[in-house]
Amino acid sequence: METKLSLITRIAKSDKDCKFNNLMHMINKDSLRECFKLLTGNKAAGVDRVTKEEYGMNLEENLNKLVVKMKQMSYRPQACRRTYIPKVGGKLRPLGIPALEDKMVQMAFSRILEAIFEVDFCDNSYGYRKGRSCHDALARINSRLMVKPVNYIVDADIKGFFDNVDHQWLIRFLEVRVADKKFLRYITRFLKSGVMEEGKYMMMDGSVKYSVYIFFSDMIIYNIDKNGPGPNCGKLYENRFYIRFTSTFHCGKRVEIMWKTVRKC
Repeated sequence: METKLSLITRIAKSDKDCKFNNLMHMINKDSLRECFKLLTGNKAAGVDRVTKEEYGMNLEENLNKLVVKMKQMSYRPQACRRTYIPKVGGKLRPLGIPALEDKMVQMAFSRILEAIFEVDFCDNSYGYRKGRSCHDALARINSRLMVKPVNYIVDADIKGFFDNVDHQWLIRFLEVRVADKKFLRYITRFLKSGVMEEGKYMMMDGSVKYSVYIFFSDMIIYNIDKNGPGPNCGKLYENRFYIRFTSTFHCGKRVEIMWKTVRKC
C-alpha cells in the first residue's frame, strides 16, 4: 500500500487540479491487515467490546467478511463509545472510542486522504498532521519571537469548532480532490455514525470529535491559512507571522491588518 500511497502523493503534488477516482480498490484485505497490525493493542475497546487480541484470533476470516461487506456497500460503522477524561480545572472532556474494526477502516481511509491532501496543506498548519505536533508549533512561534521584532500577538481560537463542523461542507471540500462516490459515501457514514453513552444512542450531526476525520476539518480552516495572514498560504514574513494548531492560531506584529482579514474567513 505504501507504494500506491507514494504514487498518489506524487500525482497530487504535480497536478493540483487532479481528482482521484477508483480509490476503493485500495481498501482491500492486504491494506486492512496492515492497518490492523498498526493499531495499538492496549487501547480501549468500542461499543462491541472487541479487543485487538480477540479480533486477531480469527483475523483472516474476519478480514474476508469485512472486505465482502465493503465491496457490497453493506458495511456500516458502529457508534463510538463515549467516555470522559479529566481536563484542567476539574472539567471533563468527552472522548469517543470507535470499535476496533472501525478503527481499521478509518485508518485505511485516512492514509489515502492524507496522501492526497497533505501536499495542499500549508506549512504553517500543525494540527493532526503526520510528523507535526503542538510542540513543533510552539517551537516555531518561539523561534519567530526570539529573532524578529514582534510588537503584538493575537492568540485566537474558533469556539466550539469541532462541535459545529458542517458535514456537507466538509464533503464538498473533499470533492475538490476525490471523485470516487463510494469512497465519499463511506466517509459520510463515519461522520454520521454517532455516539453511544450509557446505552443511549445520539447523533452528532455537527461534530467531528468522534472520528479520525477530525484531521480533515483542517480543510475548512484551510481558508484562514490561505487568506488570513497574507498570500502564499500563510508563509512567515519579515513583519508578520501566522501559526495554527487545529482551531487555535497565533498572529504576530501587524495584528490589525491580519485580524480584519481573518474575520472575513
